[in-house]
Amino acid sequence: MTYSILPLTPTWTDSFTETAEISSTQYGPTGVELREFKGITPSLVGWDIQVAVVNFAAIDTFLRGLRGSPFYLSLDGGATTDGNLYICQQWSIERQGPTAAIFSAKFNQILRYQ
Repeated sequence: MTYSILPLTPTWTDSFTETAEISSTQYGPTGVELREFKGITPSLVGWDIQVAVVNFAAIDTFLRGLRGSPFYLSLDGGATTDGNLYICQQWSIERQGPTAAIFSAKFNQILRYQ
């Protein structure tokens, strides 16, 4: 399957998050606790990225067209990717002028099964 690439060149206001997807149940007052992973993905990895862009309309069109489908993310303007697939379910665009904007989004890494 072929995946699209979203080329971004961040002005580097970004943060990395990883969340362990764990369900826990505590038994009695002694603190005995049962922990188990939720689903087949034990952790979720994501990037909160904020980028100054001049092509905000193209980025918006790209993400709307995917409708939550996975894509590769390039943080050097399209030259390379990290080889991981991402989805973006929410983004915002704060216009700074006729073509310039601040693009903010949360990209979640997904697992690929070959």
